This record gives sequence, structure tokens and C-alpha cells, in this order.
Amino acid sequence: MNVHDTSPGRELAGEIDSQLVILDELHAFLMEIVTDDVPTQGKTKRTGLIVAGILENYYTAAETILFRIAQEFGNEVDPKRWHSDLLERTSTAVPEVRPAVLRGATRNALDELRRFRHFKRYYYRVEYDWDKLDFLIKKENDGHALLRMDLIEFRSFLMELEA
Repeated sequence: MNVHDTSPGRELAGEIDSQLVILDELHAFLMEIVTDDVPTQGKTKRTGLIVAGILENYYTAAETILFRIAQEFGNEVDPKRWHSDLLERTSTAVPEVRPAVLRGATRNALDELRRFRHFKRYYYRVEYDWDKLDFLIKKENDGHALLRMDLIEFRSFLMELEA
């Protein structure tokens, strides 16, 4: 194969690989904060801001790869509600085009993080509700393993297209 003959499927598979590394790093950092810093420093403004920032970044990284997948497969999203539309479209199979990228449980976990990211972008205070953060930490933790599996399965689908 000529290095200049890179197919869209292989490029997208490479993007999935890169984004998985970022998602894993963000997840590991969140777990480190939750298991090391929060128990020693408490549920403070500082630790709350750190957790909120990681959750926001995690969702943004997940949304970035989902957007690339949707772009590659021509899935149009409503510009007025594209964030929620993206989750809906990528959790729906397109017959004879592509399987669903996300399973329902993954979509649900990501949707909670999406809502939080939207809230956080317009919330300018320095204190967060730790009950809500604890809920979101659980959603991210449960959803991370599911998202990894979903993206790896979709990556396999892409590589089968190339075979």
C-alpha cells in the first residue's frame, strides 16, 4: 500500500485510537482526583472545580470523536440542537451504511455529561453541588468502559470495511 493511499476508514480508525488515549487519560485523572485528592482535601471548591473541569473535558473529547464519525458517514445533525442530536444519531444504526456507534447505556451516561457540560459553560460560580458531582463521576466511570467498548467495536467495523 502506498502511504498516500490512506482510506477514510483507516484515518477515522486512527482518530478513534488517538481519542481513546485522551479519554483514558482524562478518566484516569478523574479517578486519581476522586481517590487521592478528594479524600485528603475534602469536597471543597477547589476539588469541585477540578472534577467539573475534567468532566467537561471528558465529554468534549467523546463528542469530538462522535462528531467525526457522524461527519464521515454523512449524518446531518440539526444545527440548533446538534449536541443532543449527535448522541441520538450515533446511537442509531443506519441500515447498509453503519451500525450504531453507541449502545443505549453509553448514550445515557454521555447524555448526563452533555447536560452538565452545557450547564458548566454558563455557570460562573466556584461552588458545585457535590451530590450532583458524585452522580456525574459515577456516570463517567460507568460510561467510560462502555464508551471504550463501543468505540473499539466501531473501529473493528471500520477495519472490516477496509478488508
